Amino acid sequence: MRRVMLLLALLLATMLPCQAADEQRMRVFRVLDGDSLLLRDRTQSMRVQLAGIDAPELDQPGGQFSLKTLEKMVLGQRVTMAIVGENTVGEPLVDVRMLKYDIALEMVRAGAAWASPDGGPELRAAERDARLAGKGIWTLGAPKPMPPWQWRTENDDAD
Repeated sequence: MRRVMLLLALLLATMLPCQAADEQRMRVFRVLDGDSLLLRDRTQSMRVQLAGIDAPELDQPGGQFSLKTLEKMVLGQRVTMAIVGENTVGEPLVDVRMLKYDIALEMVRAGAAWASPDGGPELRAAERDARLAGKGIWTLGAPKPMPPWQWRTENDDAD
């Protein structure tokens, strides 16, 4: 009986998904804008930016929509995040997942963010699909939605 229990325990352990060494489980404490989060665990807080996307600034058309969309997705939820780089102001760029969902990809699919210029093909395809479907920021009338990187250049007081 002991052997059977040990075998069962080993079998279950191999079936459970493993967390990579560079991944951390954290809770989304606050959504700062459409691509920035404040994450916390028991020992630390981190301000992070979602990798691969760029969301409208809060004072830009679509900025509040983007913020609310991200809040609905993740605020108060436990997520898995992995640091993949650093943004221009030194904050961690992160991949964030909740259950099986890639949060950056879901933001682009919802029409709440652009695939950043260095975003991968899956993000660019999701942006194209959201544009064609007229989702989120792509339903804003004239003028045509302005990418956040262009908005920041033209409005140097924006973040």
